[in-house]
Amino acid sequence: MKKNVSIALLGGVVALGIAGFGIAEHLVNEELRRNFDKELAKLEEQVSITYDGFHYSLLSRQATARGLSATTADGKYRVLVEQLKLQRMERDKTLDLVTALRLAGGGVRLREKKGDGYVPALTGLGYNDPKLSFRLDQTYDPATETLTVNEIGLTGAEMGELHLKARFSGLRKINTEGFTSGNILKIAAGVGNLQFHGASLDYTDTGLAEKILRQRETGQKISRAEIVAGVAKGMRAQKFFRFSEEMIAEFSAFLEKPGRLRMDSAPGQPVGSALIGTTLLFRGNLLQVLGVTIRNGAPG
Repeated sequence: MKKNVSIALLGGVVALGIAGFGIAEHLVNEELRRNFDKELAKLEEQVSITYDGFHYSLLSRQATARGLSATTADGKYRVLVEQLKLQRMERDKTLDLVTALRLAGGGVRLREKKGDGYVPALTGLGYNDPKLSFRLDQTYDPATETLTVNEIGLTGAEMGELHLKARFSGLRKINTEGFTSGNILKIAAGVGNLQFHGASLDYTDTGLAEKILRQRETGQKISRAEIVAGVAKGMRAQKFFRFSEEMIAEFSAFLEKPGRLRMDSAPGQPVGSALIGTTLLFRGNLLQVLGVTIRNGAPG
């Protein structure tokens, strides 16, 4: 009899534990969903995002949103995401800011507006309906107003693989409305105290660049050599972004046979609107100020 009572008590404790775990997971889900919706609402002026489902697992400590649809403000493009994993999101509740964010998305497809609906994009390049995956990992320090993009990664089969890193400060004083005004003074004012500290872009082509080049070859009936020469000519014609002959040679080599291309920006000091304005005023070279280098076939 005592044995049966012990088993019953143990079963009751386990049941209570499971129920408690379920309640805790539900409460965490509700809190994270509210924060997730709050962040999406902040993007409404640039892009409208909806999703079918959201769930957070206490065991894996990951939140997953499914069936996302993001439509640009002008309605020209729509991005469909089968699954988005929220691997990390930390907030400063006092300032109502996200201080750490790590996302991973799969089954990403691009749509473009045609008539009353949306159709797969990139079909003109010979793709059917390619799917991509992406990663985003960034942190924000409110004390220094510094955003560090640890990684933005984008990968697509028979397309390519792109990795981007960057660091900025002074983000909270940006007025994005000025960026679309077309007025250089309003754009400069919109930038505010934004400081650029550096960036790197690493791209490995597995089909996209080659398809774009071949489309130009067949559509415009010009050779690859003519395309490369035209791009080089355009680079030499830039007034404020003065590419060195070494940069032009590296980029031309990539266009001749797309493989891997790396671009780095390592300025000697943080670059803001004042330094950019002074460089433009005295007809300086912005690429030199930004410390830009270009390498074809760069090793990892």
